[in-house]
Amino acid sequence: MANLQAGSLTEIERSHKADYYKWVVLTLTTAVQTGTAFISQGIGALSPFLESQLHMSKAQVGLAVGAINLGIAFTAILFGKLTDLFGEKKILVTGGVMAGLSIMIASQSPSFGVLLGLLLLTGLWSASSTPAGSKAIMTWFPYSMRGFAIGVRQTGVASGGFLAALILPVVAIHSNWRWSLIFAGAISIVTALVCMLLYRESKQPSPDAPIKHPKPAKIKTMLRNKSILWASIGATAFVGAQFIIIGYIQLFLQSRLSLPVAITAYFLAIAQLSGVAGRILWGVISDRYWAGARKPVMMIIGMIIALMSLSMLLIRPGVPLWLVAVDIAVFGFSAIGWNGIWIALLSELVDKDHSGTAVGMGMTVLQIGVLIFPFLFGWLIDWFGSYAVSWIGLFILMCLSLLIISRVRETRN
Repeated sequence: MANLQAGSLTEIERSHKADYYKWVVLTLTTAVQTGTAFISQGIGALSPFLESQLHMSKAQVGLAVGAINLGIAFTAILFGKLTDLFGEKKILVTGGVMAGLSIMIASQSPSFGVLLGLLLLTGLWSASSTPAGSKAIMTWFPYSMRGFAIGVRQTGVASGGFLAALILPVVAIHSNWRWSLIFAGAISIVTALVCMLLYRESKQPSPDAPIKHPKPAKIKTMLRNKSILWASIGATAFVGAQFIIIGYIQLFLQSRLSLPVAITAYFLAIAQLSGVAGRILWGVISDRYWAGARKPVMMIIGMIIALMSLSMLLIRPGVPLWLVAVDIAVFGFSAIGWNGIWIALLSELVDKDHSGTAVGMGMTVLQIGVLIFPFLFGWLIDWFGSYAVSWIGLFILMCLSLLIISRVRETRN
């Protein structure tokens, strides 16, 4: 009897430890996401410096902002499959360190063309954090908390962007953009090493038990899941809006309101900070008020992004800066805050053993939006000499994306 009680206490203690450790997992995966986001989001924060010092057009700015994500498109599925096969820790650590080293190399680029190629290389490693981090959340958190947990983890992207907007322009002003990229790379490496020291895999097999890995999900099977395709294709407009804000909001405010870069950087930081709040609150809203449904929340977010695109047409000289800040904050809350809900939606369209592959496949499709839409946004500015057509174009794009996402059939796995 005493042995049974001791055994029960042991199980209770293990349960308490697991309940506690899931918050450590959430902290570590968010930190790694923040570290890699310092790199991907930092390019947008440095766009005024890159434009002037490398003599880039607005369209080239869009290419630079999206180049890392083009690299992500090539390896997102691969990292998703590797996560499902070998566990999230190895992928989180390796990807974070290599992305940091790659952006440090990119900091020495002598021209736009070389920078573009090295940013692409950096993106090949940056793809690791999202599928690996999402798999960690799917493993450690119950369904009723995943929307919140994934939303918090995805705040790492916006948090990294917020910190990059505050720090990297200051570093560039006092030195140059090259030291800013070196600093961003160092942050990514440090967060990955912290994860290596503190993260442990869930449900480790006993020493005498054979190691079992889940069968990797076949891409053909994923492609037959139309909801994954619709969710991924529809979200390309969302991510396009996100990177348009990151890459162009400073240039837009400089052009429209004649503000210096030292001031416009704060507006970008406001957008990113609002995105942090959005990634948490949209998850809470989905969990509590829509009983875990993700699709209707995505539709609401898309409608807000569309309306905020048109609101940019109202920003002109004479408008109070506090009102501009509020406008941009709402824009960031939606256009940067949507990502966690989308990750949760994709992860729950398949069983959790294959969630890494599903997220990786979705990320691959998503990068089309990062590469094409910011470039087209900038090209329209170059062609018409005005931002108005570009903002109207983004509004139309968001309306089309809502029609596509409406076709998703949501499931819960």
